[in-house]
Amino acid sequence: MPDLKIARHLALCLVLATASSAAPQLVESGQQPDVRQPVHDPGLGTVVFPSGGPAAFVWVREHGAAGAFSTRTDANGRFRLRPADGVDHVLTIDGFERNGAGWTLQPYLTSGTRPVVLTLRQGGSVSGKWTDGRGRSVPEFEVVLIPTEPRPDVPSELGGDDVRGVRRQRCAGGRFSVLGLEPGGWRVLARAKGYLQAEATSVVVLEKGQVVRGVRLRAGQLASIHGEVRVPGGGPVQEGFVSAESESQRWGAELVEGRFESGSIAPGRYRIEVRFVARDTAGRLRQYITETDVLLAEAERRSLSLVGQRMPAIRVFGRVHGAGEGADGGSVSISGGPFGHAVLSADGRFEVLVEAAGEYTLQVSLELDGTWHDTAYRVRVLDVPDLEFDVSLPQATVSGRVIDAQGRPVSGVGLDLFAEDPRFATCMSATTDASGRFRFSHVPDATYLLGYPSSIAPETGTVEDFAISIHELHVEHSRAHSGLELRLTAGGSVRGRVFDEAGLPIAFGSVYLLDPGDGTSRPFEGYIEDGCYEFVGLSPGPKRIFGRSVGRSVLAARATVRAGAAVECDLVLEPSGALLVAPNQSAKLEVLDEDGVDCGALTDSWQLEGGIQFVLPPGTYRVRSTLRSGGTVERVVDVVAGEQAIAWR
Repeated sequence: MPDLKIARHLALCLVLATASSAAPQLVESGQQPDVRQPVHDPGLGTVVFPSGGPAAFVWVREHGAAGAFSTRTDANGRFRLRPADGVDHVLTIDGFERNGAGWTLQPYLTSGTRPVVLTLRQGGSVSGKWTDGRGRSVPEFEVVLIPTEPRPDVPSELGGDDVRGVRRQRCAGGRFSVLGLEPGGWRVLARAKGYLQAEATSVVVLEKGQVVRGVRLRAGQLASIHGEVRVPGGGPVQEGFVSAESESQRWGAELVEGRFESGSIAPGRYRIEVRFVARDTAGRLRQYITETDVLLAEAERRSLSLVGQRMPAIRVFGRVHGAGEGADGGSVSISGGPFGHAVLSADGRFEVLVEAAGEYTLQVSLELDGTWHDTAYRVRVLDVPDLEFDVSLPQATVSGRVIDAQGRPVSGVGLDLFAEDPRFATCMSATTDASGRFRFSHVPDATYLLGYPSSIAPETGTVEDFAISIHELHVEHSRAHSGLELRLTAGGSVRGRVFDEAGLPIAFGSVYLLDPGDGTSRPFEGYIEDGCYEFVGLSPGPKRIFGRSVGRSVLAARATVRAGAAVECDLVLEPSGALLVAPNQSAKLEVLDEDGVDCGALTDSWQLEGGIQFVLPPGTYRVRSTLRSGGTVERVVDVVAGEQAIAWR
């Protein structure tokens, strides 16, 4: 009989031991955590109550420059840190309630290289109710609590709202309760779709363990405006824009078939303006405007019916000659026009509007005979009601083929043809066929650069794998250029790191690469990531590399690229100086370094009241101004770090 009792006792102990190991148990405050885990483990963290007892199953957030990471403590209050990277991190927790109190944590700054013990402290709580202007509970909303004072000893660049102490919580039924708040002042806000943001009338000041109840939030419901606009005696509205402004809010909306909808906006008095284009009784495109004042009450849904009045505008119309049926689907736009965009008709006709006479850019985009044309013409609009401007497409062609290093044709290569001319700027695109041949049609007379693959057939590889020979050609008197041969070869690359003058890597900035080896100077632009940069798909030969970051830059680093090889080239950026070029009658402005390279497009520049300011590395520069009246003027200027030099006053 005693043996039976002993057996039963042993079985019961075994069941209890199995149950305790299978289910996680909350460790009450005052008990010590299990310390069988080696305390020297640098990846170990522990969360404990003030009494030393472990805080089990608590969410811990680790904030760093790369973002936030969340983990949860185990039954012994332990959690695992991210691998140490030598960079500061901030640890926070989600506020929670346990043992009848709300708990919080002062943000903990660590580099992640040593064991971390986070000691909780008792926080306060805030609860209350949110009702609308009629006393009804808001069904679903978000409550936001913002500390009135910044948290100490936390780098501003680390983490987001959690690190700054902002607390957010989704709520329902009109009531909210936020636990585990740090002692101090708090702003209480509430947000919900269709309602104005609500804020408590007073700042809640919490003491340790204090519970603040009965916070009342009230806000009115949002309103909206919708309506339609018409033209007296005219046709339907083609396109337009609605704008409205009150003392507290602005909003805008596009007209869709003459109708608009504001969405949810705050109640108040609004000044509404509608500008649109439509055809008059003679079928000509005209600009119209209508204005009105509206007083919106809470939750009001106002409907408007407006009639536009004609406004002065110049109609620019014409035809793209030579386009034929191929123009259908193309477009014409004009810079500075209120609604300066139109789809080309099947016979190449277009109409756009501008509000006043002046210099404009007319952009023509269309596809013809397999060539995509994107050309910007410089036009002068006269002060007349209607101005006809025709575009005559030339008949010149540029054709050839693309071959690989072994002389075999390569299909599916996208090529670009560029020109920058005083009369216009254009970019045309074409793709090689199965025989590796390409053809650009309707090419205006100008000087072009041909090359720069924009795409390659998937079976061949990627653009990054190849470099292509660049051709410079002159098209004159609509003469055709044929038999051009572009060679696709294995591309090289240039890569490296970017440092400041103290030898520390620069994380943000940009790097440019110029290719003088083939007679071109088109820049390739890349962005610095973690202090590193890389250019791929480069043709063999010497390259020039330029780098810049905020307040720092470098010019004229050099590298020689080899086919299929990577070249290392580190950059050291030095503190920059400033060069101010006063405004003048320049048609073209160049800032040349000692090697004659134009650095103006490769540096940061700003339009100031006194002229254009360039940020440049220290050195000697030639500022060349080509005047509209003809001739050039040059000035040699020395730029010193941290100082401003002036080319012309």
